Amino acid sequence: APFTSPSVARRAPRFVVTRAVSEKVPAMEDSVASVAMRTARLFVQRQNELDVDACAAMLVDDAEAYGAVGRENVRNALRDWFEQHPGLRYECYDFEVAVHPAADDDDDDEIISVRFRFERRCDDRERWGGGRETVWLDRSCRRVRRVEVEARPKSAQEA
Repeated sequence: APFTSPSVARRAPRFVVTRAVSEKVPAMEDSVASVAMRTARLFVQRQNELDVDACAAMLVDDAEAYGAVGRENVRNALRDWFEQHPGLRYECYDFEVAVHPAADDDDDDEIISVRFRFERRCDDRERWGGGRETVWLDRSCRRVRRVEVEARPKSAQEA
């Protein structure tokens, strides 16, 4: 079952924990995967609740998401997106967590990414769609650094 909201029963998602070079992460780091997945789910849940301020509170100051850079700019981009998509609802599937080495100029040693498939619905069926989203987290797995969306328009079956 997809991840929707806390009120909907859900099964544990399938996920893979890998390093950037595709080696298995030691079992002690599985807690990193759990925290990362919970953070990504919470971020999507707050989007489903149309809570711009709660989403923005999860961002680092220089976050990059939805075509904007900086917490306030991302907050404004989310607000605009929510206004353009009344009744917005995401369902998420197939979570994958990966650990990547950080750039030399980065404060964190590693960066965590959570990638998942999503289906988007809203009141206007013409705006339905889906795709894959990657949420990049800081090392603590509690703050969102960047969001990348690979969206596709609705399928013929959805039309």
